[in-house]
Formats: sequence, C-alpha cells, structure tokens
Amino acid sequence: MKKIIILTGEPLTMYTERILCINEFIKEGFNVEYWDCSQYFYLGLSLSDSVLRDYIFKIKTLHDLRDAFSIINIQDAIFILGAAMRWKYQTFFKLLSQKQCVFIKIDYYANTSIKIPLKEQIKIIFSSRFLELLKREMMNITFSYYNKYINGFKYMYYLTSSSIVTSTHKINHPDYEEYQEYIKAQTLTPHMRYIIFSDIYFPFHPDLKYFLAYRVFSNPKEYWKTLTNFFDYLENRFNMPVIIAAHPKSEYKGNEFGNREIVKYKSCELIANSQFVVTHTSNSISFAVLANKPTIFITTNGIKQYKGFNSHLYSLAKFFQKCVYNIDKINYDSISISEIPFNIREKYIYDYLTSKEIQNQSNQQILCNLFKGI
Repeated sequence: MKKIIILTGEPLTMYTERILCINEFIKEGFNVEYWDCSQYFYLGLSLSDSVLRDYIFKIKTLHDLRDAFSIINIQDAIFILGAAMRWKYQTFFKLLSQKQCVFIKIDYYANTSIKIPLKEQIKIIFSSRFLELLKREMMNITFSYYNKYINGFKYMYYLTSSSIVTSTHKINHPDYEEYQEYIKAQTLTPHMRYIIFSDIYFPFHPDLKYFLAYRVFSNPKEYWKTLTNFFDYLENRFNMPVIIAAHPKSEYKGNEFGNREIVKYKSCELIANSQFVVTHTSNSISFAVLANKPTIFITTNGIKQYKGFNSHLYSLAKFFQKCVYNIDKINYDSISISEIPFNIREKYIYDYLTSKEIQNQSNQQILCNLFKGI
C-alpha cells in the first residue's frame, strides 16, 4: 500500500484532518504522514485549534526536508502538496522537482476564486489597483513558467470542485459534503429563531498576515463596536438574537460582540437553521447557498482598508446579485434582505461546490480509488 505524505504550509487542525480524510485513509490501510512546513513558509504561524498526532513531522528548514526525503522510498509515496507557490520559495520547489515524486494538488477552497465578469475586469484596468494587480499576476505567471520549464516541477494530478479551472479529477467542496451529511443526520427542526453572523476573525485572521502579507491592521475595537451596534439594531428590528458562528481559527474571549453567544465548529448547523445570514467574505457562504438562506453582505471602514480583501467581498456579492452595505456609513433601515435567486444558487453550487457526475460520491471514495490506482 502506498504511503500518503501531506506536505503543507499549515499546522494540522481538526478541520484539515477531516477534509483531508486522514483517518479514513488510515482505515483503508494507507500509511499517512503530515509534513508540517509552516515554520519554513510562515515563521511564527500558530493556530489555536492545531492538534498533535503521531504522524506529524515538523519541517523547519531545507535541511529538514532533505532528511525527511532520505528516509522514505519515493517510489512508494504519494505527495499531496498544500504549499504556496511563490518566488521566495523557489529553492523549496526546486528541491521537490529533483525528487521526481508523484505530486497531487487538491483544491479544497475552490469557492474563494470567483470568476470575474468581463465588465468588472475592464473596471479593474482603470482602477487605482491595476498596477499592483498586474505586477502580482506577472510574478505568478513568471514563477509558474520557471517552476514548470526550468525547475521541472509539475502536478501529476489536480483535483478541484471548481468548473472554471482545468483539472484531472473532480471532487466535492468540503462544505458541500458537510451539508449533505448534516441533512442526512438531521432529525429535529430547532424551534429557536435567530440570525447568524458568519465570522471571519477580522482583523486577526492569520491569512491576513501570513498568506496575504498585510502589514497594517485595522483597529479591532472599532470593528467590534461597529458590528455590536449593527447587531443591536437587527435584534430590535427582528426580535431575535444574533449568534456568532465563529471562524475555526478564532480565539475570542466572549465579550467582543456585546456578550453575544459565540459558537465554533458548528457553522453548517447554525446557518442551516437560521432565519438569515450576515457575512463579509466567509467561505461558509456555501452553507447559506446550499440551505437557501437570505444573505446580507456587509463591510466596514476598517475592512475597506484591505483593498484586495474588500474587492473580493464586492465581487462575491455581485456574483449573488447583492449589494454590499458599509455599516459604518449607511442608514440601517435601507438594508434589503432577500434570498439568492435560484439560478444563481444553482450556478454557484455546480461551478464551485460539486459537479453532477460526482455529487453523490464522497471525496473519500474518489481519493481512495485514485490513490489505489497509482
């Protein structure tokens, strides 16, 4: 049986352990190793919900990586690669390319890359961010060319739930599978009526610092105050509480949102049973779409400082034919709450979350069948 080596730039968490089907692979007889390269890629990165497992190996330097390769039989190994491909890591990928391993890319976050309509692309050309975006895109293209034709690095298999990119195999988005499992297991309909805020742990989400490389951060107290005032309004207007579906990477003390209930690891269930959803750009928008929940997209003065992040928020809302409300500026009474149109929901589901040919299969089945055939 092949050894599965997951080589990634993040510490292992309960969430990644689940979506990577690690326990299922072990039950199938695969020998699994998790090579945690987070301190090589993002020195200082720490996640509150990281877990300890016997199969985790820490890779902090290129020397550690060489040592790890020296004690395995490469011919019997399958590498699932989850590391960011950037210029400053070219030495890392050069070393990988020399090993001539079976490299697999599994895109579990396909719904974070929404196809931008041509009209919006033209607007970007005339925006103040054009040169910044052009520079970033040119660097990505150049590095991709360098990695493929000079380093000789390439993926043998590329798996994604997105229909807008080229792939070798289709998988389901983890949120799609979690929602299907929740629907099958649900026995009672909760009687409590509530509003859900789908949290993104702003401005402390580690992605902002380590992956998106922001260096200036918004004032969290101002952000929390803005949201608290808005939630007060919603509760008074609709006569129901606002519950915070906390981001898995969050570390809240409990009083950030006016002492409202903060719940981690239950976004699917909370959103599915809510009356409507308030969000920024949370990946859990998938649950709102699948459960057909009315959704409000909001921003704040603090979020608007993060140009790329805020731009993605507006693109996402536009995809769903929704407005983005800056709750630091608008009159709350002007906010409109409505469901996402059926045709838009269906397009999102089959463009980014699953495909009709594999929607009734599990990722565990798809991946195990692939690995056993390699």
